[in-house]
Amino acid sequence: MLIGSPALAVMSPLTPAAAPVVPSPARRSVVELLHTADVLRRRFMVVLVPYRVSLPQYNVLRILRGAGGGPLGTTAIGDRMIEQASGVASLLERMEMLGWIGRDRGVPTGMVAFRLEPAGERMLAQVDPVIDAECEQVLASFAEAERHHLATLLRQLREG
Repeated sequence: MLIGSPALAVMSPLTPAAAPVVPSPARRSVVELLHTADVLRRRFMVVLVPYRVSLPQYNVLRILRGAGGGPLGTTAIGDRMIEQASGVASLLERMEMLGWIGRDRGVPTGMVAFRLEPAGERMLAQVDPVIDAECEQVLASFAEAERHHLATLLRQLREG
């Protein structure tokens, strides 16, 4: 029995409870994946706190290192970020103020691009071993073949 207006309908204690909805395997899998991603994101945020670097900052440093020393534009950096977000330009400006990255205006297109500075390289040298150790701990219960399989499945999921 519903009490009140339809917009504010409240189930009466006399009304039998609705049967629980059993989610499909697809829904359960996606919910587990989203929950796991959030748990891992928070875990790695905590690991980085002593180094005063955020996950997005670490990601930018990692991306610029992977560029092989060449500069990358704001859009290219944003496209390679693990978590797509607005505000990449302001993130890069803050990192430039910290001395971790520098601007290059001499790229052929005339656009501003960024490169990894020695201070950014030093930050990566400090943080990489900690990140690697945390990755090993996160996946400690997985055999090497399972780790490869998991990476393959996640890539397939991302690429559709």
